[in-house]
Amino acid sequence: TRRTRASANRRRPFAPPPPLIPVTLFRQLGLRLLFALASLGGATSLIAHPVHTSHAEADYRRETQRLEVALNVFADDLLLALHRHTGREISYEQTPTTELDAALHDYITAHFRVLSREGLPQILQWVGRAFDRGDGERSLWLFCEFPLPGGPDGAQLRHALLQETFTGQHNTVTVRDGPRRVTLTFAPNGDAKRITFPEPDRE
Repeated sequence: TRRTRASANRRRPFAPPPPLIPVTLFRQLGLRLLFALASLGGATSLIAHPVHTSHAEADYRRETQRLEVALNVFADDLLLALHRHTGREISYEQTPTTELDAALHDYITAHFRVLSREGLPQILQWVGRAFDRGDGERSLWLFCEFPLPGGPDGAQLRHALLQETFTGQHNTVTVRDGPRRVTLTFAPNGDAKRITFPEPDRE
């Protein structure tokens, strides 16, 4: 979970993440998404900032008709959620990579949903993960993709990561389709929200 602070949006030089994700999959995400993620900043301490939030970036790629998603969560909070979800201890350092990635895949599938405009659930494709220590305690980027051949207009999203673990967890998703963009906010126990881009300004 990321704790917000005044400097969270301060732009800082992009540092390539650890090699947890194959280079070819990073290229799938596109440089624009990666630079946008790097500019979001890091998490702050639990004591100073007791607000629980998680942000996600979702970019629609017309050439592949896929929605590329990057979720940012506070690393230690996610471990607690994974423990409750799987019923076993999980460690970023000691749990085998295949086991950890499988647990992350299952957890995200259960708590982050993408539905087509017809209301059909779209299947998550796991891409990988990368740590970001930012300005405080480390957060974790989780990368995944969803097929969305009908495009994002009218599709539905639900971002409920960590809401089953922390009371008052509020999540946001910024969806982009070329120059169009909209940010959706998800309160605990909320429903999926439909993607509706604002009308462009007309002079």
